[in-house]
Amino acid sequence: QVRQGFFDAVVVACGGLNRLGMSDAVSFALPPDEFVPAPGQGALAVQTRQDAPELCSLIAQLDDPASRLTTQVERHILAGLHGGCSIPLGVCARIDSDLMHIDAILCSLSGEKCIRQRLSCPVESAVQTAETVTQQMLVQGGEEILSEIRRLKNA
Repeated sequence: QVRQGFFDAVVVACGGLNRLGMSDAVSFALPPDEFVPAPGQGALAVQTRQDAPELCSLIAQLDDPASRLTTQVERHILAGLHGGCSIPLGVCARIDSDLMHIDAILCSLSGEKCIRQRLSCPVESAVQTAETVTQQMLVQGGEEILSEIRRLKNA
């Protein structure tokens, strides 16, 4: 309906458009360092029964350790902020060589206050660094933002 002029713009995932063969419709991609996505975006999880070892072995071949670690870091920050899908939080972790780069932003519902953390660390200390990011965000005003959100949610 964008092409018919019903909307001025629509924000959707490029991956979905690419799969539909509509990559020509992308006029601008939001860079993740400016528009930090929600934690875990693009991550897929497969769950199996423990009593099916052949299936577990087969599914284990799909595991990508780098994707698992970046998702773990992003979800660690989300959990540390006691968040779900109702808080305005963006977290993007990526690995470059042996470094993990973590970019996180938490905003008030009005958008007037935003707390941003960007840290890099060796991959081996990524989860501990995610804890540091979480604590710094809480100290820098994240606790007040989260309290405001909880207050409004319970009102």
